[in-house]
Amino acid sequence: DSVASAIAAALGLNFAPGEPPKQQLVNYLRQQHVLLILDNFEPLLAAAGLLLNLLATAPQTAVLATSREPLKIQAERIFRLEGLALPEDAAWATAVHADSLQLFAERAERATGRNLLTPENLPQIVALCRFVNGLPLGIELMADWTRWLSLEAIAADLQSNLLHLARAPQDVPERHRSLQAVFNYSWQLLTPDERNTLAQLSVFQGSFQLDGVRAVTNSQPANLFALIDKSLVQHHGGDYYHLHELLRTFAQSKLAEQAIEPEALQDRHARHYLARMARRTPLFFGPEPQIALQQTQAETENVLKAWQWAVERLLPTDLFPAIPALGAYWNYTGLFREGDVLLQAARRRLADWPQLQAALAAEHATLLYELTSLDAMLAAAQTCIELALQVGDELLVAYGRFRLGQYFWRTGSYANAEKELAAAYQIAQRLGQANLAGMIARSQAANAWRQANLATAEQLALHSVELHQQANDIRSLSRTHYFLAILKKEQQALAESRTYAEPIVEVAQNIGDRLLEVSVIGFLGHIATYEGRYEQALAYLTRQRQLSEENGRLYDLASVLSNTGDLWLRLGQFERCAPFYQQSLELLRQLNIKQAQSNVLAHMGHLAGMQGEWENGRFLCEEALELAQAESAIREIAFAHIFLGHNLCGLGEWLAAQTAYEQALADWTKLGDTSRQLEAMAGQVRVLMALGKYAEAETAVALLHAQLPNHDLHGANDPVRLFLTCYGLALLVEGNSSATPWLQQGAAWLYKRADALTDPAIRETFLNAIPSHRALQRHRAALDKMDITPDQHSAPE
Repeated sequence: DSVASAIAAALGLNFAPGEPPKQQLVNYLRQQHVLLILDNFEPLLAAAGLLLNLLATAPQTAVLATSREPLKIQAERIFRLEGLALPEDAAWATAVHADSLQLFAERAERATGRNLLTPENLPQIVALCRFVNGLPLGIELMADWTRWLSLEAIAADLQSNLLHLARAPQDVPERHRSLQAVFNYSWQLLTPDERNTLAQLSVFQGSFQLDGVRAVTNSQPANLFALIDKSLVQHHGGDYYHLHELLRTFAQSKLAEQAIEPEALQDRHARHYLARMARRTPLFFGPEPQIALQQTQAETENVLKAWQWAVERLLPTDLFPAIPALGAYWNYTGLFREGDVLLQAARRRLADWPQLQAALAAEHATLLYELTSLDAMLAAAQTCIELALQVGDELLVAYGRFRLGQYFWRTGSYANAEKELAAAYQIAQRLGQANLAGMIARSQAANAWRQANLATAEQLALHSVELHQQANDIRSLSRTHYFLAILKKEQQALAESRTYAEPIVEVAQNIGDRLLEVSVIGFLGHIATYEGRYEQALAYLTRQRQLSEENGRLYDLASVLSNTGDLWLRLGQFERCAPFYQQSLELLRQLNIKQAQSNVLAHMGHLAGMQGEWENGRFLCEEALELAQAESAIREIAFAHIFLGHNLCGLGEWLAAQTAYEQALADWTKLGDTSRQLEAMAGQVRVLMALGKYAEAETAVALLHAQLPNHDLHGANDPVRLFLTCYGLALLVEGNSSATPWLQQGAAWLYKRADALTDPAIRETFLNAIPSHRALQRHRAALDKMDITPDQHSAPE
């Protein structure tokens, strides 16, 4: 009757004596077209029968009821009220219109008389609204406090004090004056079992699932569902649930009241999530690793909380089996810094468990390799081996020696790398660890490649493919395919290289391997550069740089900066080129990777030579050569020698240039890079011409001429220089008729690539800034006589 009387009062209806108020209300509404709005109905759920009667007998009456829980009648349709809309991005033009920010601005202006929603304050206001997840009461409380506190002060005290922030207006019900009051009111409406469940749910961080609720809280699902109905727990898609951070803080304060031991609750939480991670290990190293990755990403906060608690509580038996999966997660997501910090803390705390220490050190060495922290990686790998031998864990010995081999490979100690990798491979094979053996075989292949043993490298890589196929590990298989793509590119087999590389991008995206995606995108940029598709190459490299910056991997960033510099150099954009090289070199010096430093310095020397700064170019190339020789890096030694030869030619030091070209030719021959072999041979021809040794020069050109029809000069740094050299010799020795084909081939190569450039400024520098290209332009008259124009570029038969 009290509900009926309240509705009647709102309608201005006076009840007559005698007949029950409910019946009089029904009779009145039967002929009315009315919308009844009933706010905060949850204390009156017992009166839901009255509403059902009204709906049945008064068809033109509609009821809108707000309640913390459903009315539980068939006629109801539930609309869950979430927080107010938050900005999707930080752009002022769009963010300023978000409902949450508009509410804050309105309430803050009432409180202070000033407009606080300005571009300068936008980031802080967005952060405040996000913290309360758009909750109107939370927004109003924060806005009300702007009369006394700055936005910075409110943000600083938000985490600990927001529940207790209150407002003074007397026209606001007591239960709406603070979030603490709101939550206390809701708490009083719960059953004892629901209170117990809510208090225990405070142990979860972020999203959680029903099986976690069962395992950690020992509560019945019905209690969780009741909390959802009462708007205290949010149900997300995919069987995931969420407790608002503010409500979680409130619920945590009720643990003592519910006689719940926090440490025991945290132990159950840690054991549950670490066991889940351990069960994901086969998934991470199987055909569908994205499943394990998606599951882990959905509950990352709980997994990391579980790990940190288990480390603090010294729970080695729970930590040990979770290590491989957690390491795989860090590798997939590129969160190497996060993993580094957590593993360092774990290794310090858990020093009394040698087997666990060995496993932690093995995983730590993996992350340190990715972070290029090579000294720390060496120490971790050695610790792993020492402790694994101490406890007799052969598998961990294999992992330790594998990582030690990788360390030696990265630092250019190829003989030591070969020794450690071979030992690790033997153990992996003996233990039947096909996947580990496949990873080791891939590293052995890379080690052989660096020593110019190309046939051995390919054989080992194909063996790695077989092992990964046997283990059904798609991620490791894709990484070996990527290595094979690199190998084919170095052999100038670009079509085969693309066949390996292009499918990997989609695979990497599907399985969530961002690091592999970044690497292969950059690699495809290399291929596009080699094939003269320069603008497509630039798009690839721009995307690679964006992803590298997001991942925070300095080595990847240094590589893409260097590669972008190489591309601008090929396009004659010297002013753009130099800063990329300099930034890359600074990062590589910071990382202390001398082999890669050598590569950048050599190309900087090439740039200097292109600009006629031959003395500086020689200095840079000699520095590059010294670093490369210290690392026994054949490829980098070859680059340093060929660019040194170019600069020595510019200085007129012909005999020294001849020696540099001879050494470059020997190294490029070892590496199987035929395009650069031909460039080195052309350098020798140039020297012989300068020394007046035309007969020897003709012999060298004959060798060049014999090989050129079989090569597209993919990867050559300056093919036009090669053609002009041969043209110049033929012109001196045999006359114009013999020289013309060389000039024609150079023009065909040049204009084919120039015509693919759509940016006029870049096309201009490509044709005229590069010395060899500019020299070819000076032969326009000869080109006209051959009826070759920039629009007619097919080479003669």
